[in-house]
Amino acid sequence: MAYIALDKLREALYTAPVLALLDFKKVFVLETNACTNRLGVVLSQEGRPLAFFSLALGVKHLGLSIYKKEYMAILIVVKH
Repeated sequence: MAYIALDKLREALYTAPVLALLDFKKVFVLETNACTNRLGVVLSQEGRPLAFFSLALGVKHLGLSIYKKEYMAILIVVKH
């Protein structure tokens, strides 16, 4: 059992995710992640990633709540 998990982990580490081409006829999904000092966003369609975005937060934004950081991630990535 441990060998199966190790093989799956090894495969995940050695295979890079391939970005899909966007299709304006399909629904876009925007997933955000905010932590203490970084923001991360993945744009996907049907479970396949289209684009990744990551940003380090400056001192001015470190004290914001997680909700505000998530909202800020959405605003920044839409502008980008």
